[in-house]
Amino acid sequence: MTRAGALAHLPLGRVFVVGGKNASNVLLGDIWSRTFTGAWAQWTPTLVGTSTRYFVGQVLAATFSYRDDCLYVLDIPSGSTQVRLVRVSTRQQVEVLGTWNRTATTRSWLTLDRDGGVLLSVARDSTAQTRVFRLDNPTPIGSGAPTVAGLMELTTAVTEPPLVDAGSYWFLGRKSSDRNPDVRRPTTLPLTPSSWAQVGASF
Repeated sequence: MTRAGALAHLPLGRVFVVGGKNASNVLLGDIWSRTFTGAWAQWTPTLVGTSTRYFVGQVLAATFSYRDDCLYVLDIPSGSTQVRLVRVSTRQQVEVLGTWNRTATTRSWLTLDRDGGVLLSVARDSTAQTRVFRLDNPTPIGSGAPTVAGLMELTTAVTEPPLVDAGSYWFLGRKSSDRNPDVRRPTTLPLTPSSWAQVGASF
């Protein structure tokens, strides 16, 4: 099948293909997964505690966390203008973590932190700023939702997916003065207290 606009993710011996559109420009709404040695399997996830199917919209970002065994997806649902963040367990249960209105043009990424926590980065060109939220996710779906552990603000609008390695966090933006590359490489994330309301306000 022809597929465009999907997001592929390869965490720890597993491959995910999330969303995308077909040749007729229709959202496919699906999630496929396989191990490196297994066959492709389509997921049919439902909202936790219900039989309501979850369909992926326009995918903005995705990552998989081994900490809670969940796929995190940031998307714009079909027929909506809002941004939605969910986590989907390997048991194919879905927990909606938030839906927010978009008030500006932003770029977003989901990145795995060193300990399996999730980093949500939202960059806004209009303010030359990037907000990096750390989501703590120590429990599986049904045992308590992830919390916003903190926020780091960068005075540059990141243009590329952030990277995390054993020694540093890498953020690449562009200087507003001359458009030259602006690389930020903190060894730790200096977090300040934050909340889901601040996450929503970033879009």
